[in-house]
Amino acid sequence: MGCSARQAGTESSSSTRRASITCCSSRRTDRASVFPVDPRKWPSPTIRGPVGPHRTEVETGKFKARLRMTEYRGQLSATMIYDDWPTHDVFRKVDEDTLLGAMDARGMAAPYFFVLRRDPESPWAGPALH
Repeated sequence: MGCSARQAGTESSSSTRRASITCCSSRRTDRASVFPVDPRKWPSPTIRGPVGPHRTEVETGKFKARLRMTEYRGQLSATMIYDDWPTHDVFRKVDEDTLLGAMDARGMAAPYFFVLRRDPESPWAGPALH
């Protein structure tokens, strides 16, 4: 199972993109195995392992976030802004296959830092980051 943030259409501003978390429920490359996930529902303490068997619980038909370039700690960064949460996930490139993320939410004393690594086996891995 591989998951990724994916850009979808463009709003009126060219600097704004709508996004959703997209999950691939298997290593298959058919489109039926890829579906948008509501980030409020997954990851979840009640769902462990592959998300595919829980598709009906987590799938959404609507976009739940948008991507924008914002200034974070003095540097322009890709930022996912969630529609339903007072949260921003800020992403910075570390190398061709790694992003450093900082979750910044209202009420948090400090950001939560995380690392995203490309899964080279995923059919949705895409090209290296530039």
